[in-house]
Amino acid sequence: MIDLSQFSPQLLRTSEATNPGALERIALAKRRIQSVLDRETISHQKTLEQKISDQGPKPQRVDPHLVGLAIKDLLSLNRLRAHRHKATSSQSWYANPATTPEAIDARLDQLAPLYASITGDFSNHIGDALEIVTYRCLQAVYDSNRLFAFQGMFHLNRPKSHQGRYTKTPPPKTIGSHNTTKEADFIQFGHQDGPLCVECKNYRE
Repeated sequence: MIDLSQFSPQLLRTSEATNPGALERIALAKRRIQSVLDRETISHQKTLEQKISDQGPKPQRVDPHLVGLAIKDLLSLNRLRAHRHKATSSQSWYANPATTPEAIDARLDQLAPLYASITGDFSNHIGDALEIVTYRCLQAVYDSNRLFAFQGMFHLNRPKSHQGRYTKTPPPKTIGSHNTTKEADFIQFGHQDGPLCVECKNYRE
């Protein structure tokens, strides 16, 4: 049976606290976070998620949202410290409490500018790549069978924007009497049950 005294009152009020399995994973994430920080000095939450959710033996991996709860719990218990750097403005970086300010500052001066330089519009480029692959697949289907027309397209022959992204014509938000406030990535026609709305998302494994 898991020892509840190792968790903060704030965490024990979450819905995850009603699930013993989730609590065990959070406890594992807490141990791994402090182990990673002993080795790396200081890390951003995204780095901790990558190391704990995507790396290591599968039994040791913890889902990202539980890693986030583990970070909050460690902060509540004063077993973790949050730090800031001017290069990444209000974003937090985490270190174990015993880490010296000199070590933290030296490591942050290395990591924060690098992190800022690659994360500005990077996630948009990742999303664009997935959408372009989907667009090419829809186009290939349409080329082989004109029944499956679609809306939403990338202008791959046009110059890219100043951010290095291809321009895109989105599909409409209204089809017949149906409309939405959200914008799909693509809409494919030709199906007996009606148009197919396609939304592309990047998920972890």
